[in-house]
Amino acid sequence: MSKTPWWLAISLLLTVAMCGYSLSLRHRAESRNKAVTLAVEMAVVKKLAAAEGIEPLEALAGMRAQGISAVVLAEQTVADLEARGDVSFSKGRMLFREELADRMFRGLLARYPNFPRPEGSALGMVSTPLKGLDVALIRATSLGLDAEDTGDAKAAGMAIVARLSNPDGAKISTIENSLDWANGLGATYFLAQGDAVLGRRDGMGVFVEKLRSLGMTYCAPEFARISGDAGVIERAPDLVVRLHTAQGSELDKLTPSGALERFAKAVSERNHRMLLLRPLSDVSASPFDSFTEFTRSLRIELAKEGYPMGPAKPFEGAEVPRWLYVLIGLSTVPAVFWLLMALPLPMRLSLVGTGLVVLLALACWIDTGRQFMALLAATGYPLLAIAWYEKARPKPWLAYLAIPAISLIGGLCVSGLLNGLPFMVKADVFSGVKIAHFLPIGLIGIWLFWRWSDGKAALASPATWRQLGLGALLLVGFAFMASRTGNDGPAGVSPLELQFRSLLEQFFVVRPRTKEFLIGFPALVIALALRHRFENPPAWLSVLFMLGAIGTTSIVNTMCHLHTPLSVGLTRIGVGWLVGGILGAFGWGIVRSFGKLGVKN
Repeated sequence: MSKTPWWLAISLLLTVAMCGYSLSLRHRAESRNKAVTLAVEMAVVKKLAAAEGIEPLEALAGMRAQGISAVVLAEQTVADLEARGDVSFSKGRMLFREELADRMFRGLLARYPNFPRPEGSALGMVSTPLKGLDVALIRATSLGLDAEDTGDAKAAGMAIVARLSNPDGAKISTIENSLDWANGLGATYFLAQGDAVLGRRDGMGVFVEKLRSLGMTYCAPEFARISGDAGVIERAPDLVVRLHTAQGSELDKLTPSGALERFAKAVSERNHRMLLLRPLSDVSASPFDSFTEFTRSLRIELAKEGYPMGPAKPFEGAEVPRWLYVLIGLSTVPAVFWLLMALPLPMRLSLVGTGLVVLLALACWIDTGRQFMALLAATGYPLLAIAWYEKARPKPWLAYLAIPAISLIGGLCVSGLLNGLPFMVKADVFSGVKIAHFLPIGLIGIWLFWRWSDGKAALASPATWRQLGLGALLLVGFAFMASRTGNDGPAGVSPLELQFRSLLEQFFVVRPRTKEFLIGFPALVIALALRHRFENPPAWLSVLFMLGAIGTTSIVNTMCHLHTPLSVGLTRIGVGWLVGGILGAFGWGIVRSFGKLGVKN
């Protein structure tokens, strides 16, 4: 085994130390914000209250006792009041109950400043001429939150989440009036209603600044396709609380334990701090009791994981000094130089490449520089791990410890460099995540194949059907992996896989990534064991190392999920590495049984 240069070892240790300091700031910010708010829609409250024959206020009090501390109130429209008989239209006029006059005209004048004043009242009804205004537009006009509902919510000690829509053709003043009105009735959270955020497009700046001046918090729903949502998160990450919910059709497919798991993991693994709950079933012996029992169970489950009930708050930033980003970048320079020297490159090219990395490290002072340096680290360290292994040739068990550990440094660099509030709330993401996941796998396979065979002769010789078939199989496999990489991958998750994931959750503290412990790490164990048996390894062994690299690059990919709590990511990596190693040892025992592989050639 050749000796590792002392300066390379020091470089790796310095990188780990500085990334560790950066991540300690992030961990402190995450630890300060553990409180979770359970919320319910007022429409659900009224439905369950009616089923029990009780008043909404009594239902709210019962829910409050079981952990729900916020109620979501949707704005009412003129059409809503028309549906209950408080408003009617006839012969170009609108009639409504006199006690609604202030509310009606506040909403209508906010949208239509020249809306005609009433011309008379009789028998408690106010009559207003429409003067050519479109009845359909009037029906869609928002009348804000129902004061009776907000009063019940406040009486029950609930926080109020206002759901307001983005009306077509509204003036900028409508944004301010709508938020002032909702906040005046007690709303402290905002949740978009419909497919666009209030103020989208030209009023987004006004919307954000009004939220800030009123001290309101923006709820960003996960997986929702709401126009303008990403813009709000990007403009004001300090006002954002991530919200998770499930539609009735989704809940219908889940068992009670599966639903508990879903909501609990949204909190513990994706930093959501508000959960909008709905009944698991519309039919039961006591719908109200079934719902409150579920909320009680969820509250207990979250408490077990260290998340108490309380007001959902936006995260604070990690406040990492810029000079630390630069030092993290500079600490990687010796490792990059060693890697370039280990590859079959001319000395001049290695020196030029190292100089460019120094400049890139200095560019870590700015956001764009950090993105490129993170991509370099995420791509380079898994390749560095294999290059070091080929130079040092340690025992297989030691190599199985060292190769993932060196690869992990690349993930630490990504997390340490891209450390800030925008990444914690997904206002910003690591843009090179797919490249970092697949480029090292290809580079490792190409380099080892070239190293262990006559590469030029292999390229000049005609391909066999076996080689073409293997290449096609690898391409299909990697294409499927690419479609599944990231939280919003386009490939769906089958019911069977969901059941398998649920099973893993029951056995492990954190579910390991399937491609790590079932493919990557077992393949790496077998590849290392086989490599140890060959002085001159066959070229086909490079394919097995490529499969093993799935595990090491997946380690980096786990650390690229910057909105996932740091402790969860590191635990997931450790579990996958341990379980994958055990499976790999069994797999190697099976491989050995097929032939005498103990004699070196």
